[in-house]
Amino acid sequence: MRAWIPKSVVLVIVLVFGAEVITRYFFAQSLTGRFDYGFHPTAGFEENMDESISLIKAGGRPFRPQTYKMLPEPGMFRIMVFGNSVPYGYYGNGDAPIDEAYPALIAHHLRAEGKKAEGWNLAVGGYGARRVNVLLQQAVRYKPGFVVLHVHLWSNDEINERRRHEFDGWHPKNWFMKLMVVRRLYEAKNERLFRKYAPQTTAPGDISGMENRRLEAPSAENLARWKDQTMEWTAKSIELCRSQSIPIILVSQASRFRDSTGKDFLDEQGLDSELKMNFGKSAEIVSMKKIFDGKNWESLYTDHVHLTKAGHDLLAAEIMKIVLSSSQTKR
Repeated sequence: MRAWIPKSVVLVIVLVFGAEVITRYFFAQSLTGRFDYGFHPTAGFEENMDESISLIKAGGRPFRPQTYKMLPEPGMFRIMVFGNSVPYGYYGNGDAPIDEAYPALIAHHLRAEGKKAEGWNLAVGGYGARRVNVLLQQAVRYKPGFVVLHVHLWSNDEINERRRHEFDGWHPKNWFMKLMVVRRLYEAKNERLFRKYAPQTTAPGDISGMENRRLEAPSAENLARWKDQTMEWTAKSIELCRSQSIPIILVSQASRFRDSTGKDFLDEQGLDSELKMNFGKSAEIVSMKKIFDGKNWESLYTDHVHLTKAGHDLLAAEIMKIVLSSSQTKR
């Protein structure tokens, strides 16, 4: 008698479910929050038996791997830096060594001043103020002495918020998407489309596409919406830090553009005035534009937004001065 279900179909079902069991059992930790796209509260934080905390690439939160003691030693300047691919340490054509990104360089400058210091790099490419707030809620458990928020307007937050809810619920059309293997295949297919809307990068020093990026700038309506969202979630992050008496520094992102005459200029899209107006009394504000103006700032960028090692070092030195001058650090 002919089998009701063909053997080939049975084999496919067995292979799919076998792969699902293996994935969930052997890769559970690295897949934590995999389809939350950075909105999972604890993805990427691995608390170890020796009372250390490891930052790992997990879920939608691919941290740069680092390990620290869960709680800081007495006298330790624990600086935590949050933001996008700039503090993460992306050079425009690949990742910089982690010790060349400004979170590590802040600690380096403090140690040069005879202080015990560590700079946590909690930045992730594409993160905006909303996902930074989710991340910060977990990170404050590890008692930072200072929090640095790298503030910018464009991010993947909106897109990924929609992606994480795409297959919510148990409607029959979502059943197969509950399988991690199937969901990952679907995700890989759609990431090609997703990348079309990500910021373009160029080789170090190459800004040949700057005019096109300028022409493709967001509409005034989108820019206003992003600005409102950035201010809203930055305010929540500041309030969280203030509730735990953690000093906070806001770094205002400046990007490199080229106008129609071929002249390069720095633009912070109004962030300096927005941050000063909204948070000037509750946080220290560091303007990249003010720091770089008057210098050979073209040499401080690898592309239109990412910094060279010299750019990271200049920014880190400025932040270090604020940390040292704070009453928190003079106790």
